[in-house]
Amino acid sequence: MQASGGQPLEEAILRLSAFGRGLVGDDEVLAGLVAACSAADGTIDRALLAPHAARAADVLAAAPAADERAARLRGVLQPVLDRLGGASGTGGGEAALRARLEERLAAIVCAMELALLAGDEELAERLHARYIELGTAYATRLAREGAA
Repeated sequence: MQASGGQPLEEAILRLSAFGRGLVGDDEVLAGLVAACSAADGTIDRALLAPHAARAADVLAAAPAADERAARLRGVLQPVLDRLGGASGTGGGEAALRARLEERLAAIVCAMELALLAGDEELAERLHARYIELGTAYATRLAREGAA
């Protein structure tokens, strides 16, 4: 179900932008979007992704309040979408590290959603375990920052 093979966060943003919160759609269209947003080294160019991030944020904002999947995606993607849209800079040091951790957590949630859509519950469970592991490290870091 993944067009890019290794960029679940960016792919989920492109899927949201193109197909809405169902995250499903034509894989050829998605592959074209990934290619259009890719830099020479094959990574997603954040400047090219920014308009799609704005559209993805609109899709999630328009979701009904009772839509649990949209609420979960909004919770993990909103900080990333805000940064991509230029709403706030990451700063340096701890802020940059926190932003990277947030993006890694968001990427795992997006990969879990894509695995579930593809019917791969085993992969989704492994990703969930990784999310818990990384989330614990993130929470510990936030607690240390709060105590400082």
